Amino acid sequence: MIDVQHLSRRFGDVVALDDASFQVQPGEIVALLGPNGAGKTTASRIIGGILAPSDGDVLVDGLSVRTDADRVRARCGFVTDQPSLYERMPLRVYLGFFARLYDVRDPDARAVALAKLLGLDDVLDKRLGAFSRGMRQKVAIARALVHDPPVLLLDEPATALDPEMAQTLRAFIVSLRARHRAILLTTHDLDEAQR
Repeated sequence: MIDVQHLSRRFGDVVALDDASFQVQPGEIVALLGPNGAGKTTASRIIGGILAPSDGDVLVDGLSVRTDADRVRARCGFVTDQPSLYERMPLRVYLGFFARLYDVRDPDARAVALAKLLGLDDVLDKRLGAFSRGMRQKVAIARALVHDPPVLLLDEPATALDPEMAQTLRAFIVSLRARHRAILLTTHDLDEAQR
């Protein structure tokens, strides 16, 4: 599903990634572990078709990020450690908006189903600006799943979450593996990577 081939990325004289190669199969969770600044986020952004590689390639579902970045992006859901949300929108409108962007059939039903899946169905009509940090991460995950992508890229998703919310998030990520998604998790926390 994800095939990283001799991937490198430079920013001027700074080498952010140097000849990385690995694979993530459907139903598998792979953790990229390293300190801040090690290139984990850069790798995720390249795999998701957001950033171009300097050298090497990434194939997502057989599509190259070099030649098919738009189609790669359509196959990926991306969650960052600091999700940007439209704070004035209610959750129902927000998820419906992204479902429409991805041309999801019955976007309103998809919004409700994802909210229920993530335990947010009781706040569907609340504005996102009132949500806690943990709830915001759940919203970011719902947004990443709105188009039912086969690949999920999770960039430090548990950063700044309280222990209970981090455990809930981990359990949910493990449940996604059973749905045959290829999941790449980046973290600087060894304990997080091992779970």
